[in-house]
Order: sequence, then structure tokens, then C-alpha cells
Amino acid sequence: MADATELLTNLARMHARWWGGDSIPDTSYMVDIETSHFGNVLDDHATNLAKLMPIFEKLFSKEQIENLERISGYRSVFAAAAEKMPRTFCHGDFHAQNILWNPEPQESNSPRAWVLDWQVVTVGPGAMDVATYLAIAVPKRHTDQLLMPLIEVYHRGLLGNGVQGYSIEQLIHDYRYTALATLGVMVFALGGLMFAETSLEMIVEEVLGNAIAGVESVEAFDLLR
Repeated sequence: MADATELLTNLARMHARWWGGDSIPDTSYMVDIETSHFGNVLDDHATNLAKLMPIFEKLFSKEQIENLERISGYRSVFAAAAEKMPRTFCHGDFHAQNILWNPEPQESNSPRAWVLDWQVVTVGPGAMDVATYLAIAVPKRHTDQLLMPLIEVYHRGLLGNGVQGYSIEQLIHDYRYTALATLGVMVFALGGLMFAETSLEMIVEEVLGNAIAGVESVEAFDLLR
């Protein structure tokens, strides 16, 4: 909890600096939320779902699988919703595997954590980075206890760094859309993994299981109905 709180507080500080997107310089490498390329990984959702279905049928309920199938038509829904959200500079792939912790920050006088892999930086809603991180970081058995308090930590970080006019209700609204998009991206990523079935099953159970629990917690699957 302490590590997640620190990361989300620092993430909010970065997002607040560029909040609104007006001061972000134009570049050739950042994906913009307003371009047609945003969210294109969802285009192959049905194909990736089919690859993973034998594993899904072992691990998830019929209702959960049906909800995963509905993500196939989510790209246009998400893009339309995301264009109305405040834009900022996002990491684009902000999850635990891209974060290195310094075991001796006080002795080395360096930051406690280093964030790696900035090759998919995005101009879009800050809730995207929050959803990507929490989808994996919060174990499904602790979702009800930890998810909302950590979302509130991020929101307090925004307000503490000068963001105005963005309520916790707006953040939760934006989080619901981005958490569902993150789940679709995870299906895309897992569908491309070349592991032995037993190893992939363990990854799906832990990683996707956590993400599904988070989406269910904020009732984001209702957006597909």
C-alpha cells in the first residue's frame, strides 16, 4: 500500500504538470488520444480471445467470459469517451514490470523508484496510467479494500499539484472506461505470448484475474451493455 501510494502520488504530480494538454509539445512519436490509431490493439480482440479461450474456460465464470467477449466492440465507445476526458502526458504502459525499486534510496541519495520503458508515451487521460497500474498491482482478493482508496490517493495528488475542476466522481467515471480498455489491451498482450500452456495459465489467472476483479469492482462491464 505504501509503495502504491508513493507511485500514484508521483504519477499525479507528473500528470498535473501537463494537465489539459495545451503545453505538451508536438512530437512524431507520441500517440494522441484524438488520432484514429489510438486503441487499435482492440481491433484483434476476437482473435486473441479465441487463442486464450481454452484457458479462460478453466479459470473464469461464464458471465466473465461473456463480458470479455463484449470488449470486441469497445474501441469506438472508448475513443469517444476518452476524447472528452482531460488530456495530459501519460507513460502509456505504467505497470509494475516497468518499475524498478531502489533498495537503498537514502544511502545513495537517489529516487526510491525508477520508471522504465517510455516508448509508448501517450497524450490522453491520466486515468489510463492509473488503470494500467492498478489492474495488476491490486490482487483480486484485496480489490474491495484497496482499489478505491488508491484511486483517491491519485485524485488528492492531482488537487495537491494544482489541478482544478476535476472531481473524484469525474475520475471514477474516467477510470471505468480506461480500466475496461486496459483489460482489452491485456488480452491483446497475453494473446501474443508464446509460453507453455501451464505457464500461460498461471499468468492469466494472476494478471487477468486481478484486472477482471478491478473492472467488476467499478461496474465497468456495464459500459458494454
